[in-house]
Amino acid sequence: YDGSLLSSLNRCRTAMGRRLLKTWLLQPLADPTAIETRHKAVGTLARSARRLDGLRTSLKGIRDMERLATQLAYQRSNARDLVATAHALERMPAITQWCLDSQDALLMHLSKDLSSLGEMTSMIQATLADAPPLGLRDGGLLKSGVDEEVDELRAATGEGKAWFSNLERQLREELGIPSLKVKNNRQIGWFIEVTQSHLDKVPEDWRRKQQLTNGSRYTTEALVERDDLLLSADSKLKELEYRRFLELRAYCAQHATALAEIARRVAAIDVLQCFASVSRERQWTKPEMKGKNIIQLEDARHPVLEVQQGYVPNAVSINNKR
Repeated sequence: YDGSLLSSLNRCRTAMGRRLLKTWLLQPLADPTAIETRHKAVGTLARSARRLDGLRTSLKGIRDMERLATQLAYQRSNARDLVATAHALERMPAITQWCLDSQDALLMHLSKDLSSLGEMTSMIQATLADAPPLGLRDGGLLKSGVDEEVDELRAATGEGKAWFSNLERQLREELGIPSLKVKNNRQIGWFIEVTQSHLDKVPEDWRRKQQLTNGSRYTTEALVERDDLLLSADSKLKELEYRRFLELRAYCAQHATALAEIARRVAAIDVLQCFASVSRERQWTKPEMKGKNIIQLEDARHPVLEVQQGYVPNAVSINNKR
């Protein structure tokens, strides 16, 4: 990759733009009208540093929308993928405006319908947490206020965990064991942990659950009941959030084709700004297409070799005679 034409030209801001740049280099245009149209778009961007910088800023950080669209089409997206999709679509109005401001035919054409998924964007942002977990069954997917039942279950689990914290303080005071802890793990659930030096203060109705080298872990009837209640509410909460997410993903999947088309247009805009950025950086000149069997270059520079020290520009003249 280093030292290649692709490496020399790559100023793309997105993954789909980089892939399209490679495709354009491997499959160059042959139609003079299409070439001229693309040259005009590049020239328009290159002439305005403000517009070019604004467009590059708007494109920066956009996730791979083509891959996101594919994941969505097959209903494989997780919550983070949908949030990333919404963040990408949130940039579309700014990109559209920069293209419209250019008054260039190609850029205006490419910017058409970039903001067509605004409703989907709003729904994702209103439904999903800003930083959801990777796992879909771990809970924490939805924002507060989205689903009344979810909010109620969250309140119940929050109160349940507070009960265990209050129990710890209460037992420490009653039994005179400052090191006593009420904890939980996935293997044995909630338990009361007492160190070896305080085992003589443990009530007789406590049931030992696990023996440790420096103490023991116990459970009580009240602890088991609360553990079951909390586990039931927590499981129900996670399952409900998962179902709500599946409903949202199914809705978004209906727009996967439109998302893929937006990604294709953004990729083309990205490659055009890439060419414009390189042109400004290296002070390249737009060639004139004459439609004759003549190639006339003055002070021509190789796009890869010119970045090396000591490179000398050359003149090239090719016609029907030579």
